[in-house]
Amino acid sequence: NRERYTLRVAAPFEELFQAISQRLNLEPSIDTEAFKAHSINAQEIIRLEIKDANRDQLLDAIVKPLGLTWSIDDKTLHVTAGD
Repeated sequence: NRERYTLRVAAPFEELFQAISQRLNLEPSIDTEAFKAHSINAQEIIRLEIKDANRDQLLDAIVKPLGLTWSIDDKTLHVTAGD
């Protein structure tokens, strides 16, 4: 995937994650139980400015502020908290 992404946004994590998933043609999957266990609010505002990033850099930039991890399994983009 050679596509590059430039993004400047301030939005709730969940909203941003849904939009990015759609843009990448992936089904979003948020591990809400892990979020609860780690007291992470999916409505927390993520402020992001990224230029000329590849897909992995884009996803890293979105999940990093909340200390989350992402993975792609077939056509689903998963995000979870913790290890």
